[in-house]
Amino acid sequence: MGYVKDSLFAAALIISIGIISMVFDTQTRYAYGATVEENIQTLLNTNSCPGCDLSGADLKNTNLTEANLNGATLRGADLSGCELENVDLRGANLEAANLSRADLNGADISGASLNGAWVEGADFLGVRGLTPEQKQYLKENGAIVPD
Repeated sequence: MGYVKDSLFAAALIISIGIISMVFDTQTRYAYGATVEENIQTLLNTNSCPGCDLSGADLKNTNLTEANLNGATLRGADLSGCELENVDLRGANLEAANLSRADLNGADISGASLNGAWVEGADFLGVRGLTPEQKQYLKENGAIVPD
């Protein structure tokens, strides 16, 4: 009889652990975002994907005017030719992103990283949050920047 109780207890414990791990997996997935492909769809459907991972995303020639990409990771993303007017890019990681010919007029890039970004022909007029170092980098790499 004790053996049956122990077996039932062990089975209940295993099931409980399984359920708990599924709950934590769901919460972790929600907290840390979905796949890049799912995040692209979220962005295209809602014009908002703050804090999400869009590393390497192909968004070439996409109209993302007034999108919320606050804190997003866009490392290596192709944003060439994009309409990025008034986009919230505060704290975004744009390292090695292709921003060539993109229009960022009115965007806020306060705290964003542009290290290694391709910016030739990109319009940074009216961009908020540019540091002097970023302005210099942009000028040296062919972007259109305010004086």
